[in-house]
Amino acid sequence: NGMEDVDLCVRLKSSGYRHFVANRSVVLHHISQAPNRHLRNEANTKRFKLLRADTAKTFGQKEWPEQYLSRYKRLWWKMEPRKAAKALFLLAKGSG
Repeated sequence: NGMEDVDLCVRLKSSGYRHFVANRSVVLHHISQAPNRHLRNEANTKRFKLLRADTAKTFGQKEWPEQYLSRYKRLWWKMEPRKAAKALFLLAKGSG
């Protein structure tokens, strides 16, 4: 909500660490139980954009086309035509 987790990931990647997704993991938590939980969300989001947006924007640009096409290869009819065309263009551009 307040970008704290995204900020941490951007800082870790900027320091050379890699991230992985555990698709089968399960996290249990008590939703909205902390008092004043959303108090600083807007300020934190603005701060993140100010400090890290340019850095975060570059992450995944190289991997995105292949991941997008791979995700929808069996569900091709669900692809967004513009995104599919962009992914194909970027893959062709990268291989040439």
